[in-house]
Amino acid sequence: MTFATRMLGVCAAGLLSANAWAGGACCASAGAEQKTASTDAAPAADQAASTSSPDASKGTTTISPAVLKDLLDAKQNITVVDARSAKYDDGNRLPGAMSLTADAADEEISKALPSKDAPIIAYCSNLQCPASHKLAERLQRLGYQRVKIMPEGIAGWQEAGYPVDKAE
Repeated sequence: MTFATRMLGVCAAGLLSANAWAGGACCASAGAEQKTASTDAAPAADQAASTSSPDASKGTTTISPAVLKDLLDAKQNITVVDARSAKYDDGNRLPGAMSLTADAADEEISKALPSKDAPIIAYCSNLQCPASHKLAERLQRLGYQRVKIMPEGIAGWQEAGYPVDKAE
């Protein structure tokens, strides 16, 4: 899948607005046509950017490590959140990620994530880890509109050969 195809899928999946896709630097750098996603194209594009998940029916959709890497490389305005609790936190983070668990106080969440319309990607350890699902569900209950999860977690990110940072 090409970078342009993944970025169109991300736009249709709701992580970027159509205006961001049409006017953003990612469009020019990918050499893609300037496009906006129609509602008819959204399911196919969403499938290109996301993998299926049992939680998709609950309103939580997923994003692959490759698509997230492209978004980070394109310096898109997204917030990446590590949902692992202290017991499972090894100190490694996806680049620029913050730590926030599902059991955080409402005040801590609103301070860390002030905009309820900003795109948020949550991840945890791996496919078996439920922490990102729990955080996404909690954020959605609190009114956050654009929450996705990367179910492969940091293990899948590292298996793909992508870099990690050390927590501060």
